[in-house]
Amino acid sequence: MAGFSTGKSNFFIIIQKSKTKIGIAASLRICIGQDTRDLSLLESFVNLFGCGYVAKYQNRLVYEFIVTKIDHIVNHIIPFFDKYNIRGSKNSDFLHFKSAALIIKNKEYLNKEGMNKVLQLKNKFIGLNNKTKNNHGDD
Repeated sequence: MAGFSTGKSNFFIIIQKSKTKIGIAASLRICIGQDTRDLSLLESFVNLFGCGYVAKYQNRLVYEFIVTKIDHIVNHIIPFFDKYNIRGSKNSDFLHFKSAALIIKNKEYLNKEGMNKVLQLKNKFIGLNNKTKNNHGDD
């Protein structure tokens, strides 16, 4: 799975408007996409991790293994990638994602200082242009 993640994974730090005290909330998502012919492989990830789900990607012949629950990310996904490192630039994204996950898990993001840390991590993701970096909406 770590090999697939190097090329076909996306780590998202999602910032949305909310009715919280600070007016925004953070959540996380990891998606690993594959062609229809590899659907059974993605389904095996659900069994391997005991979490997540597989969904068809919009109108294309692509499916994704998706994990969004913070406990699943912290307890299943992060330990796997800590053990089996992602290579290349995606590893940097993973490390920022991991840091954000710990902030969210510990509920530090519920105050302005913690949320600012999450926003800084989101902006460090490799491959983002300035327009995307400054957008605090859903990825």
